[in-house]
Amino acid sequence: MEIENASYTSFSVVMTCYNLEKYIAEAIKSVLRQRYRGKAELIIVDDCSTDCSVEEIKRTIEEYGEEWEITLVQMEQNAGVAGACDAGWARARYEWIILVDGDDIQEETRLQSTNELLKQHRDAVMQAALLLCFDVLGEVQACRI
Repeated sequence: MEIENASYTSFSVVMTCYNLEKYIAEAIKSVLRQRYRGKAELIIVDDCSTDCSVEEIKRTIEEYGEEWEITLVQMEQNAGVAGACDAGWARARYEWIILVDGDDIQEETRLQSTNELLKQHRDAVMQAALLLCFDVLGEVQACRI
């Protein structure tokens, strides 16, 4: 997933995980399905999960991750969301960092649309995204920016 081109921003996607074995595979696959031609990497930080999250992460990476640069970071002790984010940021190699949780599903155009927005606003230092929350029936329960 690397193409050298000035019209593409480079992204490090940092995904945090704590006991999300039921959701982590879909979250990872949603990042790996990105229709983006620029440089991008995925850094997954497991914050000492006590379920089978790590096994699910490894299985998903092995099965779907061949076209991506992927790093799995396993924390030595639970550091909470902020500590897991810090561990991911410390390993990020690219100019823009996108934070996602291990139960977040990304639209296939997330990186491309973010790239387009950043090209329009070259002086930007941060970008926020729309968040939709769904219940178990798939109904939208909350929206916020």
